[in-house]
Amino acid sequence: MSRKPMPKNTLSAGQRAAAYEQQQKIKVERLSENNEEKADVKAVNPGINAEKETVVAPTENIKLSPQKQKEKPQLQTVKVDLGVKIGQAQKLHGVCNGPLSQSADISKLLKDIHVPYIRFDKTEGARSGYVVDISKVFPNMDADERDPQSYSFRQTDIHMLAAANTGAKIIFRLGESFDIGTPEHKFKLYESYDKITTVCVNIIKHYNDYWANGFALGIEYFEVLSHTDIQAVREVNTDTEIFELYARIANGIKLYDDKLRVGGMSFSSPSQFVRDFIRECKKRNAPMDFLSISLYDTTPEAMGEHIEQYVHILKNSSYANAQIIVSEWAYMPLVADMREASNILNTKSRESAEKRRDFFEYHKNIYGAAFVAAGLLKMLEYPEISAACLYSAEADSLWCGICDRFGIPQKPYYALDSFAKLVSAGERILCVSEQDSAYAHSGIYAAACGAQGSACVMLAAFDGCTSVDLRLDNIPDDVYTADIYMLDGVKNMELCHSIQLSGMKKRMVLNISPYSVVFIKIY
Repeated sequence: MSRKPMPKNTLSAGQRAAAYEQQQKIKVERLSENNEEKADVKAVNPGINAEKETVVAPTENIKLSPQKQKEKPQLQTVKVDLGVKIGQAQKLHGVCNGPLSQSADISKLLKDIHVPYIRFDKTEGARSGYVVDISKVFPNMDADERDPQSYSFRQTDIHMLAAANTGAKIIFRLGESFDIGTPEHKFKLYESYDKITTVCVNIIKHYNDYWANGFALGIEYFEVLSHTDIQAVREVNTDTEIFELYARIANGIKLYDDKLRVGGMSFSSPSQFVRDFIRECKKRNAPMDFLSISLYDTTPEAMGEHIEQYVHILKNSSYANAQIIVSEWAYMPLVADMREASNILNTKSRESAEKRRDFFEYHKNIYGAAFVAAGLLKMLEYPEISAACLYSAEADSLWCGICDRFGIPQKPYYALDSFAKLVSAGERILCVSEQDSAYAHSGIYAAACGAQGSACVMLAAFDGCTSVDLRLDNIPDDVYTADIYMLDGVKNMELCHSIQLSGMKKRMVLNISPYSVVFIKIY
């Protein structure tokens, strides 16, 4: 499927910021003046058991072109049957890096949303080499790999312990941090396979079995190498060398402890290289408990297309039962593909600087929040995905969308929080979004979870329609209320309205902005 380009902005970044602030100010003033009447929400008498209620969310300052508006339906129907359970929901709200950075410790933020996984890659900048990289932990490749004195664990220990203290499981990446989009840098992998295999096993022993004054963190997942399919790696390493290195390290890990789970290699696209990797793993009798992939896309639908291709590759291989771990994923705003993003991020011109600023600002605003929510709900459709790590939770990183550099939550954090509440509410409940065949996609993503006597529904609009017809069926007799929370340009997942439910069926129409998140708690 061809991807639709993002709407082009005709105003400069400064003009858009000024216009945004002015409109938000007007909205806040209106909300204050009309607090009794709830200008953005139609009041409902708690004593009236209406069959249909309308709830309106405040619209975000987003101007879509007329052509873009015509591409989406005005109303999308979402049906939730509280009487049908369809299995356990995967906890996919993991993060890359964190909780520590030079400017903030966001341990409490990650604890509060019960982040399930933390993976490390390009951690704490490149001032003295990336923390966690093999070349950082074992800085002298000529040293004796059997001697604990040859290793430098101190900085990496700090991050591992902080991550473990959040309650998250650690996905340890055994490899190097490669910066995509820097063609002037070539990355030669390790030459001594036996030596580097011993180094990897000793790193595992340090964090799991007290080796070299280490710990017993119980790390289960080890990602062997990453991003080896990028041009800067393949230009100086043959495919045969890459596959042999993976096989040697993976087999060495299994020989040490066959209960550990190994996989690779954070692939950037479902290309022939991935198929060759899987085939060579089989040929070399190498273990692959999971396939790690990275997803950097402009829309949740593009994410879904890539996931389906990876699933197809796995299902038609000798590793059909392997899991998929989304080792990295993030929003790629204002671009059509990775090449365009690379040009923006690596060009030094003034115009490119403004585009670069806008690129990263989108990660922190309602656009980024809507993408995070929609992306999580989209990935929830694929049971093959066992973990996913949003890039990045390191407050100092430009890629960090969940908080600012001081550790203050931004809008995408509330999307993660909502998803965490959703998947902890119980088993998944049948939730169907009825798609109009006349449209490619409505831009509305939905999921529901629940247990006896309560349920949660999460809706995410990403460049979507402006109305959702939500229909709830088989509501238990002891369930009476639906609390509606909104995340948009004004609200940060605040309680917007409460509706009294009655009977076995309930219908409500929610008018929302095209970039927003709705969370409904039913009890």
